Amino acid sequence: MERIYYRCSTDKQQFLQQQDCVRKYLEGKGIDPDTLEVTEEHVSGRKKANERKLGGLIKRCKKGDIIYVSELSRLGRNMNDLFQTVSEACEKGIKLIQCKDGSEIENESIGGKALLFALSLAAEIEVQNITQRINSGLNSRREILKEQGFWISNTGNIRTHFGNDKGSDTSAAVMASVEAKVLAAADWKEGSKGYQWVIRQIAKGRKRDDVIKEFNENMDAGIEGFSTRNGCHLSKGILSKWINSKHIIAKGEGIEKRDSIQ
Repeated sequence: MERIYYRCSTDKQQFLQQQDCVRKYLEGKGIDPDTLEVTEEHVSGRKKANERKLGGLIKRCKKGDIIYVSELSRLGRNMNDLFQTVSEACEKGIKLIQCKDGSEIENESIGGKALLFALSLAAEIEVQNITQRINSGLNSRREILKEQGFWISNTGNIRTHFGNDKGSDTSAAVMASVEAKVLAAADWKEGSKGYQWVIRQIAKGRKRDDVIKEFNENMDAGIEGFSTRNGCHLSKGILSKWINSKHIIAKGEGIEKRDSIQ
């Protein structure tokens, strides 16, 4: 039996990008995706698979069954849990197919183990980087709050405490909430055709104004994936945030890349 698994980090996200990826792969194989069983859930990839619908899905599967996902990070973002999930699937004779490139996710062959290690490590590093940035930001705000009695939020509001009630200590809850939002944004960027297109154009050295103009023209033409996360046109401010998130520094007509751009 063939099945499809979709996961988003928060209930504010949609599965459209994942669905598009899986659909194109299956249709290329002559398979109608509408005839397959679909499992969807909104849950953090850091939560263990056996505590998610994914765990139940694997338990229901039998030898020879296939589970399609858009990419490995949909199965999870914790390396140990990913290895455990893939191992359980392999032991039961279940195939896990990453539709992004059509590869089979397994850890029985040397090549499969190497690929799984690389992809799962990248997924976990991304989560750790996000957590570190959040912790760093919160620690900085605590120092500012201690020194001057207030700090300025990202929305420009003056805050004199963490949490909703003055005097309450909910910094852990604040961090969890912020982390969930950042992870959701990271998930969107991974699956957004428009975002990936913009990063590639900037990496080629195209002028920002030209990139913005073509992006918005594509959006107006109804080309799928060309819109911001909020469904709006691309602005200079949003483009700057996207570029900064990839650590790109514009230099005249060209660019300097601080890290690789996929």
